[in-house]
Amino acid sequence: MADPTGEVDLIAVGPVTVPDGVTGGALRTFEAFVVEARAAGLAVQVVDTGQASVPALARRLPTVWVAARLVGLVATNARRRRPVIWFLSGGMLRWLSPLLVPLSWTAPVVVMTFGGWLGEVVPGLPGWHRRAVVGSLGRARLVGAQSERTVRLARAAGVRRAAATGVMRCRPETPPRLDVGDADGPVHLVYAGRVEPRKGIEALVDVVAAADGHLTADVIGPVDPGAAALVRLAADPPPGVRFLGQQPHDVVLAALAAADLSVLLSTYPGEGLPGSVVESLQLGTPAVVADHLALPELVEDGVSGFVVSPTADGWPVADLAERLGGLDADARRALRAGAAAAGAGHGPDRWLPLLVGPLGLTPTGRGAEPAAGPVVS
Repeated sequence: MADPTGEVDLIAVGPVTVPDGVTGGALRTFEAFVVEARAAGLAVQVVDTGQASVPALARRLPTVWVAARLVGLVATNARRRRPVIWFLSGGMLRWLSPLLVPLSWTAPVVVMTFGGWLGEVVPGLPGWHRRAVVGSLGRARLVGAQSERTVRLARAAGVRRAAATGVMRCRPETPPRLDVGDADGPVHLVYAGRVEPRKGIEALVDVVAAADGHLTADVIGPVDPGAAALVRLAADPPPGVRFLGQQPHDVVLAALAAADLSVLLSTYPGEGLPGSVVESLQLGTPAVVADHLALPELVEDGVSGFVVSPTADGWPVADLAERLGGLDADARRALRAGAAAAGAGHGPDRWLPLLVGPLGLTPTGRGAEPAAGPVVS
């Protein structure tokens, strides 16, 4: 919590470090906010609430450690009164949100939540617990959520200052790709994320298999070791499909940019607005998503990609194979333009003013180029 110069516009509280094996969505969301806020001319001080390094037996200690850091923030900020934005995970939302009350006494506070946590956690709490969390969130000047669906659920549970921000990701280093490459070759699909049964991986493989060579697919991400069918599939994929395992983020971005379509046929019960789909759109790559929870908020069917609904018999594999495998150059080009336009709607020009405006701050755009990531200070 050092503030050697006193030249701090904003304190950002969130995860700089995450445990081994945890997906990077929360980390990249927080990183994107800090990087883009600094690039917009705001002096940001970071308080890391990522995973503490403790033995597995002491499972509650990370929460205690985070609470201690936040109590320290309340104490040190009582004099400085710096505006605060606090990124809350599901666990923190459930147990640590009451710290918003003393924090709001020292400075204006905005809360940002990850994925669909706000709409999933708060409505499901017991009455007394829900009232305590909702009352605590009422101390924030704004409670950010990614999706409109999450906002509706949160407001129905009493969180009146909930607002949809979209998904936070850093500006792509390269502009969207609008050309279609080899229009005579097969249409290339990419999935990026955790490889587990409810993410629609088997359906994706079935679609490629049914396309008679007109589709290929790369599956990027760690395979759930408990999903025996996927483990076998990754070890011996059918022609046209590659399982590439977990890859660095820059490799994932390059694969999304080079693909014709990204695919997420998810039925995962906790699905929010996946960052990989947003990054795909920002890179000009249209997305094929399931008509599931908030996913249709990302894609306009036939414009920036396709929204697919399962039938009573499962996914429409044959229809999808024909539809995707039959895309000609003009159709691919139009979809890429639509994807790029949709991706622009999730950029920092939208979400940064939404979050810092209630704190009395205005991004100026006079900052330096974004750094590699937030640095704990």
